[in-house]
Amino acid sequence: MRKSVVALMLVLTMSVTATACGGQQTEQETVEGTVQETAKEVSEETESTTRTYVDMDGTEVQLPEKINTVVDVWAANNQVLVLLGVSDRLVGTISTAKDVEFMQKLNPGITELPSLIEGEEINAEEMLKVNPDVIIVNDRGVEAARSTGIPTVNLHFSDFESLKEMVLKTAEVFGEDAVMDKAKAFNDYFDSNRKMIADIAAKIPDEEVKKVYYARNDSGSMLKTDGANTMASEWMETIGCENIASSIDGFNQEISFEQILKENPDVIILMDVDGAAEIRDEILSDPNWQSVTAVQNGEIYLNPSGVFYWDRYSTEEAMQILWAAVTVYPEYFKDIDIVEETKNFYDTFFGYQLSDEEVNQILNTEENTNIVQ
Repeated sequence: MRKSVVALMLVLTMSVTATACGGQQTEQETVEGTVQETAKEVSEETESTTRTYVDMDGTEVQLPEKINTVVDVWAANNQVLVLLGVSDRLVGTISTAKDVEFMQKLNPGITELPSLIEGEEINAEEMLKVNPDVIIVNDRGVEAARSTGIPTVNLHFSDFESLKEMVLKTAEVFGEDAVMDKAKAFNDYFDSNRKMIADIAAKIPDEEVKKVYYARNDSGSMLKTDGANTMASEWMETIGCENIASSIDGFNQEISFEQILKENPDVIILMDVDGAAEIRDEILSDPNWQSVTAVQNGEIYLNPSGVFYWDRYSTEEAMQILWAAVTVYPEYFKDIDIVEETKNFYDTFFGYQLSDEEVNQILNTEENTNIVQ
């Protein structure tokens, strides 16, 4: 940039000199040639301060060589910024990220940042005031963000492999070796956990395979679930169990109570949202649910959540498969200490040392008494 300023000053100086010389032909031609060469140099210098980045939609985006400030209006991706060690560059976010207790612990400054998206609507006026080097979106508000003229990248994932790709693509936004190394370390850890769990799960006899019902009770209803081709279905398959909603395709789908009764799950897992413990207690005492094996055996669990929900849209999927394996098949995964694994994960990837109280809060051990070590 210093080189560009000097070059521009040279252009101005030569222009003044040409005027003062009374328009002598040879001198004028010399000046014009120099101006053209200098302008070319300025253009090349400007181009060298940007780089071409291709987002997960295949869109080419011109990013600054150095990303100093970022707005991330995808709640789940705010967690990735913490994992990559760049959350201190966040200057704008989304309220659902700001409201998470453990996000506040890992990135205390997030509560002071502006929320720049509401539903599908980007607050373009406030975005321009913040004027970040880059905006990260997740399908919602893509065009509105790009209309500001600020470089915008669209990231998303729907399964384990695209989650890993998303972590790498987030790291590429910053384009720094240390950030890329963290992304690769996470992906290696995730793959290691997946292989370990899958290898053990492959040894579970067919007659011992359990059926699981995963409830999307964030709406207050027990009749919403994630079916086939979802993250939930993938972590169930990884640990060697069956998703009773596999005949339904997609996220947050309706399921009938009759189908739940017919499929008769061995285990029920609830999202960790406000009121989840109360819903669990209601099911355990509701006469309509008493024929369900999971209810009869008291196998209804609250899924962990930390910096984000473990069960979906989260790098904590690397921990989800461990927790689900220990919870559904304790006899096959007895060598996994989920409490210590959780502490190590937070220390290694988030740089945060969980207290015993905090790890029990994340794992919902007050409700999930089977996993207390």
